[in-house]
Amino acid sequence: MATCAFCGKALVRKEYTSDKELPELLIPFRITEDEAKKIAKEWCEANKNKEEAKHFSERISNIKGFYLPYELIRGCVRCSNVGRKDAYARFDCRGDV
Repeated sequence: MATCAFCGKALVRKEYTSDKELPELLIPFRITEDEAKKIAKEWCEANKNKEEAKHFSERISNIKGFYLPYELIRGCVRCSNVGRKDAYARFDCRGDV
């Protein structure tokens, strides 16, 4: 069973370890493992004074891609007080997913 390189917890829920519970589809990774390592190294360099960057930089070689399960849903969605970090506007959203 795969574990998180940072906290040590299992990355795969037990209910997804049998064939009958496998997902219907997998979304491919957007970047390669080498690209992920390069981005991580750049982040560590840009944040070298942070304790987490020091901790993370020692583990970059352990980076692996994992598929995390989620469920697609259909139905009505309504959100209120939705905003963005870089904007002050707030608004309501509603529609079908």
